[in-house]
Amino acid sequence: MPRAEGWPAERLRTARAVVGCWGLGAALVASLALCVVGSLAGDVYVELPFLRNKTVVLHLIPVLSAMALGFGLVDRTPGLTLLAPVPLRLPLLRLAGTVVVALPVLGTLVGAGWTLAGASVVLGMLGLAALSAALLRLWYWVPFFGLVVGWAQARPPAAAATAGPGWLLLSLGVLAAGGAAYVLVETWRVRRVIHGDDARTRGGRALDTMRP
Repeated sequence: MPRAEGWPAERLRTARAVVGCWGLGAALVASLALCVVGSLAGDVYVELPFLRNKTVVLHLIPVLSAMALGFGLVDRTPGLTLLAPVPLRLPLLRLAGTVVVALPVLGTLVGAGWTLAGASVVLGMLGLAALSAALLRLWYWVPFFGLVVGWAQARPPAAAATAGPGWLLLSLGVLAAGGAAYVLVETWRVRRVIHGDDARTRGGRALDTMRP
């Protein structure tokens, strides 16, 4: 009986440890901080040297959220990852957790007057972050500097306020494609280490191909 009573507590401790290892707690804090910025200073105009025109802070939130929350997609505990019985499960759960953490940002944009389809750009940007994390690991954020410029130059805040289902379908498509690429690449990395025939993937150097 004591063993049965301790099972939920043990699972809770394990879940908290996993959330901490994946950085989802920090990602949630970053998400809430973006919500506060979007709510309190969303209508403030910023003027950057590389932009032709001023743009409002709220308009930059989708790209900034991908840069901030994408950190949780980078596997920083390869030793634990190799112990997973199902390699596909961990990247899938990391992706799902990051999407859940991003939902408050989406809600903030809806509350600021964007349509749900327009606010879904947050999910599309997250799909791009997943693809970038799969290819560049800890350097996933580098391409987003160019994306910030492109997104700011496009200046679609008015369109986001009236966006229709097309935006939602596009954002979900980008999230699905980027997420699928992320899960497949991360799973491939684990299986290459576990089942690799090359001597370098055995023993002490096995983790070299897994490090971020």
